[in-house]
Amino acid sequence: MKHTRILAVLLALVMMLGLVACSTTPAETPSDMTVDTPAADTQTPADEPAEEPADEPAEEPVETPADEPAEEPADEPVEAPEVEPAAVSYPLCAPGEITLTWMRSAMQEAINVFEDDFSQNVQFREMEKLTGIHVEFDFLTDATWNEQFNLMLVAEDYPDIASAAPSACAGSADQAYEDEVIIRLNDYMELIPNYLNIINTVDTWANAVTDQGNLMGFYYVAQRNQPNFCGYCVRGDWMEDLGLEMPEIIDDWYQILLAFKEHKTGGVAPMDIANTGMPIDNWFAPAYGVNSVSPYLLQDNGKVFFSPTTDGYRAYLANLAKWYAEGLINQDFLSLTGFEGMGAAPAADRLANNQSGVLPALYTLAGATFANIGQAEEGFFAEMAKQPTLERGVPNKVGVRGTDTTKIMQNGAVIFTTCEYIPETVSYLDYIYSEDGILLSNYGVEGETFYYDEEGKPHAGDLLANNPDGLTFGQAREVYLTHTGAKYYLLDPEEESADPYALNYYNTWNDVGEWNLTNALTFTAEEQEERASLLTDIQTYVAEYSTKVIAGIEPLNDETWNTFVSQLGAMKADRVVEITQAAYDRYLAR
Repeated sequence: MKHTRILAVLLALVMMLGLVACSTTPAETPSDMTVDTPAADTQTPADEPAEEPADEPAEEPVETPADEPAEEPADEPVEAPEVEPAAVSYPLCAPGEITLTWMRSAMQEAINVFEDDFSQNVQFREMEKLTGIHVEFDFLTDATWNEQFNLMLVAEDYPDIASAAPSACAGSADQAYEDEVIIRLNDYMELIPNYLNIINTVDTWANAVTDQGNLMGFYYVAQRNQPNFCGYCVRGDWMEDLGLEMPEIIDDWYQILLAFKEHKTGGVAPMDIANTGMPIDNWFAPAYGVNSVSPYLLQDNGKVFFSPTTDGYRAYLANLAKWYAEGLINQDFLSLTGFEGMGAAPAADRLANNQSGVLPALYTLAGATFANIGQAEEGFFAEMAKQPTLERGVPNKVGVRGTDTTKIMQNGAVIFTTCEYIPETVSYLDYIYSEDGILLSNYGVEGETFYYDEEGKPHAGDLLANNPDGLTFGQAREVYLTHTGAKYYLLDPEEESADPYALNYYNTWNDVGEWNLTNALTFTAEEQEERASLLTDIQTYVAEYSTKVIAGIEPLNDETWNTFVSQLGAMKADRVVEITQAAYDRYLAR
């Protein structure tokens, strides 16, 4: 039976493994930042880590999703179970008595450091000391992960643990359990008090389980919702020189682009977009009430709809095509590759030559960062801009990305049924969500990777924040701790490593619309297989058509638009909506 699900795996894996561990709704401002480490009743290891910081109040549970319709679902929501924790004692075994295998992806920088020696990773070195369990890691780069993970599933040559979404193992999480590929944690509730405490403290049980109420993995859980971490900036120094105000509506952006082209770039197009033709993270589309990011779906009062077939999407494309035709968008955007091609940073040569006036950037790159690292002229300042609306004073119905992201990301670590030490493995992973485990996975070891200030609050040390080998904070964190997989992720270390100006993203890149569709949907194996298969071709077609329209290769008129919409109908876009609607209805009923 397992083999019958392989096709679903191959079709769904790219979509399911790429879930981003950041969300779009800020829960608090930077001035309220605390290191939230909710405590559970569990015994601590005999060999204690460094002293904990002073207790901080736990964050309140999140509110009901903003996109929930007024009518309440008829079914009662699934409630988190109440269980009596087992008396788990650490270490779990004699040193080296148990060895586990763990398949996970890692940055190339981490792989270069690790090679066959994982001793430099502070987190798992200490985890072995505290638990007695030795872990052998199979590290794969992001580029090779999909292929190698698929080959492992086909061969049924499973590791003990894999950092993957449960649904990637059999097309759906519930199917992976029914096919006896991975375990469900419902059968080991007494061994996961720390993990359950985190779920119940920072999010809701409904966002952690499948439609059938199964808890299938140790998920990546965020301390608090993070605003969108990518967005558009404008050259603040140029704005000041030209006496311009920060843009609010689409027409404001048009006027700024015209001014930059005429007075600052020597006639060169001042805005960068990705080589897919899409501005970063759905930036301009929400002004037209649509989502330009695959799978292009939204919901209006509980009814799911497909953006590319709407009049709003046509108007959105027409506007970008107009800007490109007038030389306001990088005329060579189709040739961009790599990181710049994804739209997360301006093209380096254009930045150096003062040709980028409206540029995409991670929040950590805003402000004077590019000037400070020598990639832009002195005085350069990237001013964060708000996502535009179509009319002044009329908020968008759609927020950044078009999704509402929960604090519980459906990616983390799953345990395969072939593991010989399932109870011990469950307890090993649960430790990561304990107070000591949270401190260890986010900061490491006192005196080596972090220090306490006079108030007892931890801060990243130079090995992470000012790495002597030139690693960025993110790279150093991946080498010496971990960023992805099973983890309760604290945002404080990352945000403290950024320029103070970067924290303005809490106020500028925080748009969430009432039409956004939650990313906590789960599908049956059959649904996931069919949906992924249809979306593969639909996504390619929409991206190709959109890019051609923006670049002026394909004219946008009634004839070409009707052909585009008709083709999407033939490709069964309506069926994608139907499947998603069913999953959304089940989500609301949890």
